[in-house]
Amino acid sequence: MVGKKGITFFNYQKRPIKSRLAINMDNPTFAEVERTGNEFMRQFSDGEVDAVYVAYMNFISAGQQKAEVMTLLPLSGLSQTPDQVGKAAPAKGTAAKGDLSETVYDFSPSAKELLDELLPLTVKTALYQCFLDAVTSENVLRMVSMKSATDNADKMIKALTMQYNRARQSQITTELSEIMGGVEAMNK
Repeated sequence: MVGKKGITFFNYQKRPIKSRLAINMDNPTFAEVERTGNEFMRQFSDGEVDAVYVAYMNFISAGQQKAEVMTLLPLSGLSQTPDQVGKAAPAKGTAAKGDLSETVYDFSPSAKELLDELLPLTVKTALYQCFLDAVTSENVLRMVSMKSATDNADKMIKALTMQYNRARQSQITTELSEIMGGVEAMNK
């Protein structure tokens, strides 16, 4: 669990929190998130957990953020085994009619070495993106709230200034009426 709101929510629901991650949510660094990603991958590889899901606020635009749950582990969309990765079917329109040969790609380093390096990096980067989206969403919501508060304060200042000016004008009119009444009484 990361963040005050999530911790407060689960404490209120009386649900146990396995661990609270020490990640600076004002400015998360890749190194902080990388440690967390490594721990998740270790737990997944060791069979301690079956899957890792990340609930976060996805930043879509300044006016739209959406709460989402992403499956971090297992990675989805991997239908080929590492030894099948080096072989790919030809792209549409590249093979002549009747040509059933497959296009073979050579990898340097090997496909297994590439996957061993890229898959963990993919997990860590996806997790880091979740943190960045959450921070961006929170900062945008703060900016919108502050703009709304400033606009409301400006409206209130205008209304109170107008009310003050009317009261002052009424007081001046009353004082002038009293002075004019006194002058007329002296002239009689």
